[in-house]
Amino acid sequence: MKDFEGYALMVAKGGPKLKEAAPETSSGRVIYPGGMQFPSLSMEGLASALARLLGRPVVDKTGIKGDYNIRLSYAQDTEVNPTRPSIFTAVQEQLGLRLEKLTVPVEMLVIEQVEREPTPN
Repeated sequence: MKDFEGYALMVAKGGPKLKEAAPETSSGRVIYPGGMQFPSLSMEGLASALARLLGRPVVDKTGIKGDYNIRLSYAQDTEVNPTRPSIFTAVQEQLGLRLEKLTVPVEMLVIEQVEREPTPN
C-alpha cells in the first residue's frame, strides 16, 4: 500500500441531487470532453469515473447505495474562458456531492525482478 493525494466523494451540504436509475438500464454510458452521462451508476462507479477524469484516486465516502442516473456538464482544463463550471463545482451543483482532498491508500504491485529466457521460434 502507498499513500497518494486523492479525493473523497462525499455528500454536500443540502444533500444529494440524484435521480434513481430506471430498472435494468445499462446502455448509453458516455464520457466526452466536458461531460459524462451514465444512465445507471453506483457511487463507487462514479468515484472510479471521476478518478480516471482527475488522474487521482477517488474514494466513495457518500454512504449512498443503489444506482443513479448521472449526468454532468463541466469545463475542460484546456478551456480559456469556460462557460461551464469546473468539475468540482459541477459535482456539487449538479449532483449534490463534493470532492474533498484526501490522502488515499492505494494498493501497489511491485515487480522486483524480471527474467526472460529465450524461447525457440
